[in-house]
Amino acid sequence: MAKKYFLFDCETGGLDPSYSLLTLFGGVLDSNFNVIETIDLAIKPSSGKYIVHPMAMKTNKIDLVQHDAMAVTEKEAAGKLHSFLCRHTHAGRLIPAGHNVRLDLNFAEVLLPQFEQYVLHRAHDTASIASLAQNLGILSEGCSLSLPKICEELGIDSTGLHNAQIDFELTRQVMIQLEQRIKNRA
Repeated sequence: MAKKYFLFDCETGGLDPSYSLLTLFGGVLDSNFNVIETIDLAIKPSSGKYIVHPMAMKTNKIDLVQHDAMAVTEKEAAGKLHSFLCRHTHAGRLIPAGHNVRLDLNFAEVLLPQFEQYVLHRAHDTASIASLAQNLGILSEGCSLSLPKICEELGIDSTGLHNAQIDFELTRQVMIQLEQRIKNRA
């Protein structure tokens, strides 16, 4: 059975799930990291009360008034994510993927408590893979292993960073580049 990934990125009101999950952009990828289907969710708290940290909002640049006008409630978002994942897991669970994906996994598990039914427990984390690439000399020792620095080292334009859809595509490009470069070293 060919492996498939659920690559996703979240923009949030802070660094732990006590803050609001604002956006989730994800996609199912085939074993060559080609996009099969994507999901784009703008999410508002079911309570109507956003919990955000000023630094997070400065980073993600989300205007909460505009966001709220187009967002769906957490309950609606959970239903959409559930339907999306069900369509892609009939042949087995997906490999969760992302950059520093543990943070995003924490938010996804709060949004959809049965999330772990759809994904494997081992994740494909580009931060960890980049660390290996650094140890192999593929990335410079001075690279901080942040997504923009990895993109810079790999020649990937990271304009628009900290938007879930853009971060999704940047991470996908990093996955492709790192796999190619590591394979070339073997």
